Amino acid sequence: ELASYSLIGALFFIPLSPSLKSVFIVLSVLCLLLTPSARRAFSLMTSQPLCHAAIAFFLLSVVACLWSLAPAVTQLTFLGKYSKLLCLPLFAIGFRSRQGRLWGLYAFVGAMTITCVLSLIINSPDPGAVFHNHIVTGFMMAFAAYLAGLWAISRAGLQRVGWGLLAFLFSIQL
Repeated sequence: ELASYSLIGALFFIPLSPSLKSVFIVLSVLCLLLTPSARRAFSLMTSQPLCHAAIAFFLLSVVACLWSLAPAVTQLTFLGKYSKLLCLPLFAIGFRSRQGRLWGLYAFVGAMTITCVLSLIINSPDPGAVFHNHIVTGFMMAFAAYLAGLWAISRAGLQRVGWGLLAFLFSIQL
């Protein structure tokens, strides 16, 4: 379904472009709202305790910002980080199929491969200078190395070698 493909695009652009990631997430929401089966799944998902907890935590963050002495820019940054909790139902619905989840992970590892190769070509003293800062890039690269290593262990033949080489490449970048 189109929402799954939009979410796969969002996962691809997480390491590469925050703007395009946001565009694909908005596109995914629109696709979910226009699809009757997804709307039913969304209403069912929003009635689950996990979704209630995520919304409650976000609202608690909003209330905390209301009586915080922090500057407005800091408060908005804080809320921007915690607003991602509101995407939980979206990801749960969009990645219902095993194939969609797997393609999403492949898209993420593909984007991390681009990031890794560019980082090694640029040879900057800051390994996160390609798209994000070194902390965010490090976390995403570590996850990509883990996924590639996991797939190297679970595959056979040339796939094992390919995933193993990617895990090694990601480890070098880290």
